[in-house]
Amino acid sequence: MIQIDFGENVKVNNFTLFTKGIPDTHKPKKLNIEGSNNAISFDIFQTVSKWTVVDVEVTVVNFKNENKYRYYKINILENNGGVYTGLDEIILSYKNLKVIQLPLLS
Repeated sequence: MIQIDFGENVKVNNFTLFTKGIPDTHKPKKLNIEGSNNAISFDIFQTVSKWTVVDVEVTVVNFKNENKYRYYKINILENNGGVYTGLDEIILSYKNLKVIQLPLLS
């Protein structure tokens, strides 16, 4: 489990896992993404078992979340058979696509 305290309520709907030098058997396979504003009770808002592998060492996970939380937790439920689960770096971010209506040309 990895818990991150942002110090204020923020939206997160994307994270990137870096696993440079980690054997495939020790990389995460299934995890829960959770959010909380008190670090005691967490809302599980996504269970992830499929994600986009950018390359052998970078995994990108997108999920739906429009709520702001101070604490985010990545609860690793399963790896690929290793004795431990290894990660090098985690980047959390918020990506939001906005549709902009352009005025009609005359």
